[in-house]
Amino acid sequence: MDDLKNRIIQALQRPAQQKEDAFLVCSATELMEQLGFEKWPLLITMKHLRNITSEPDPQHPSRHGVPVEVIAALPEDLNDPTLAFAGHHGAYAFLVDKYVQNDPVAVIVDPHGKAVISSRIQQANFILSIYPLEQLVDWIERLRPEDIVYANRTRARAMLAARGIPFSHLAAKLVGSGYYFGRIGRKSKEGKTYMRSISVGDLIYSAVKIDDVGRRFLVIEVDDAQNIKAIPIDVGDTPSAASVLLRKIKNLKSLTADLSTEVTMSAAWPWIRQPVHLSDSELRELVQTKEEYGKDHPPKVIHADQPVEPMPDFDQGIVDMYEKFREDPEMLQEYLDFSSRFYTFSQRNRMLIYLQNRYATFVASKAGWQEKGYKILPEQQRRGLQIFRPIEKEYINREGKFVPLSAATAQEQYQIAANELEVVRRTTFVPYPVYDIAQTNCPVEDYPKVYDKGTASVDHDLLYKAVERVAVLEGISVTKEPLISISLDGYYDKVENSIHINNLAKDTVAASTILHEYSHALLHCTSAPELPKEVKEFEAQGMAVMLLKHYGFSVSQQDQKYLVDYLSRATMCKDFDLGKSLTRMGQQFRHAVERIDEQRAYATEQQRTVRPEPARMEQIQSNFLKDL
Repeated sequence: MDDLKNRIIQALQRPAQQKEDAFLVCSATELMEQLGFEKWPLLITMKHLRNITSEPDPQHPSRHGVPVEVIAALPEDLNDPTLAFAGHHGAYAFLVDKYVQNDPVAVIVDPHGKAVISSRIQQANFILSIYPLEQLVDWIERLRPEDIVYANRTRARAMLAARGIPFSHLAAKLVGSGYYFGRIGRKSKEGKTYMRSISVGDLIYSAVKIDDVGRRFLVIEVDDAQNIKAIPIDVGDTPSAASVLLRKIKNLKSLTADLSTEVTMSAAWPWIRQPVHLSDSELRELVQTKEEYGKDHPPKVIHADQPVEPMPDFDQGIVDMYEKFREDPEMLQEYLDFSSRFYTFSQRNRMLIYLQNRYATFVASKAGWQEKGYKILPEQQRRGLQIFRPIEKEYINREGKFVPLSAATAQEQYQIAANELEVVRRTTFVPYPVYDIAQTNCPVEDYPKVYDKGTASVDHDLLYKAVERVAVLEGISVTKEPLISISLDGYYDKVENSIHINNLAKDTVAASTILHEYSHALLHCTSAPELPKEVKEFEAQGMAVMLLKHYGFSVSQQDQKYLVDYLSRATMCKDFDLGKSLTRMGQQFRHAVERIDEQRAYATEQQRTVRPEPARMEQIQSNFLKDL
């Protein structure tokens, strides 16, 4: 980084010339290569570099005042950005974890750019601009879900929280086929797997080179288990007798399909979807050309790995659950309570629902919800809980391998008609999405009474706002957002030090919930992290009840039952000391009341005067619980 910084400073100190070589920032990063970038250098013209680093000037909108240190950190930041997405004309935007005047920095890169080096034009990964993203909310609103190719969920949440933007604004868009949770790959017992979905006509980039045919492929067939048949793609090559030109895109190289080779990849093969998709007409024309070529030239078939079949015992997560049941009998009891709500589903599907959303309450297919008069929310359409349903499919036996009947050649279809080739019917299991009631437009008024979301209350609303303000000033972010279940009113995330409240919760429930989750943060983020879950829940609910009582609110039967239940569970924990728990609760109760009273008084006054100035409160140090 220091070497790059020094080179930038030296380059900026040189007088501007009419013809200057482009400035070398770095080589293409690993992430850029996985997104399909060539192994070309990452360059920027000296004119762009001078403009980007110059002080902002209203008369020159291309001057952004980006510090040299930010540019010097690009080799690392572009390999692990906060967010990356495919923009127009093939360019990519990278939102990196650097800030200029409190705005995150966006880097726009053209993967098929050109730059001048020693008076010669060379192909390069080309930086078009680097600038602070001022209108972050507007930018998120315009962002298309299908274009997101990379996201670091933790940093994105922190970036938005610092600006008071609910994470749900972005989370609702993290449903595109290119979205990856946290990093491009995630570790599993079988190795690295990739989060994605695919369709015929997509261009993909293989993270692993396949034999001698390269890394880019066009998908021509996808089965029910997401296994892929594809043909190799060359970029910029001249078409030959065994290839065909797909398209010539402005500012991009041409795409050439290899007609002589087919590659099969399993659903587990590591690949990344590119921002190019052939139209139906382009695809039909390609398939026809391929079939004509194949009459005289049988294709070379390469099997990257064995196909994946969604058999009932395939999911490793279910196997792991059985092991946990043996180790933790209480987890089994929790699962049995959960499972009793889904008696119409098979045992395996009940476990799959539990694995994906243990708070699910009422689950049905899209058609099932439509029969009840409700629709799936638009932002939830692609977030269904995956289960499996059996279907009967027809196959033929081709050289010992079962091939779908739909893939039979003209010769095989003739043999079938002449009863020379047997059609085999096999039952297979295919993924099928179902949705929880929280993912529908079912109004809160129609929920079963056991999931009552409370009532409106001015006093409870004031209390909620006061606790929210105290939490935020103590470094705990608070967001109201759609949660994965109507039975989940809220939760405290210890890793991100954040409180999340169900946006369905009305004033009475919201106040009770934020008191409970704030109590969790206050009691257990630093002072007692080693306590068993049962003790933590008892202490948090006990402190929430104390706070509700203190502010003159009645405690619901549900809150009382919750407290008693966790006290009985806590007493069964080894080394549980009720006296120590009550001491911790009392100390933090006093701390909380002082600060909530201050903010409650301010919120009440603000309602009367509508003044914009925030209340002053001393920032709490990060170790404020260390002596408790």
